[in-house]
Amino acid sequence: MRALRRVESALNRAVYAKRCLGRRPETTVSELYLLSDVIERSVTCEAAGIDTGAAGYGDRGEWEVRRALALGIRSLRLPYRLECRFRLNLEAGVAALSFGTVEPDVVAPREWCGDGGTRRTTRARRELRAARLACREAMVLAAMALSTSPRLHEAWVQAADVDGRPLVS
Repeated sequence: MRALRRVESALNRAVYAKRCLGRRPETTVSELYLLSDVIERSVTCEAAGIDTGAAGYGDRGEWEVRRALALGIRSLRLPYRLECRFRLNLEAGVAALSFGTVEPDVVAPREWCGDGGTRRTTRARRELRAARLACREAMVLAAMALSTSPRLHEAWVQAADVDGRPLVS
């Protein structure tokens, strides 16, 4: 499964690269790693571009809010696969979301350096990058949940590793 996740991640990054850089033959490998780092750091920017349809729908029912949240989650463009489950109690104004974090082995094995080159990442560095990404994804999911309905006033988000241990809550 890890091999599949690595391939998915590489393909997602290739799509980002094509969208951001076009077909520039002079693009270097270092620039691609820089773009990869920028993608991971800018995950929270995804929240601004998602239209969950909350505007003008102040009296949505629970089904419509659930649908809007599911569509919002599906529309996120992230460098890694996001598997997210959620529960919703519109009457209480609460949404609860749980998602799996990226395994450190799936995080890019190299990263961009400030001198314009790249360096191999250690296991500890990949774990840190995966944890930071999980925090950013948690913020995006909370913002998205709260934007689906003015009746929602609390969002609880939990990120868990592949063994189900909570990492971010």
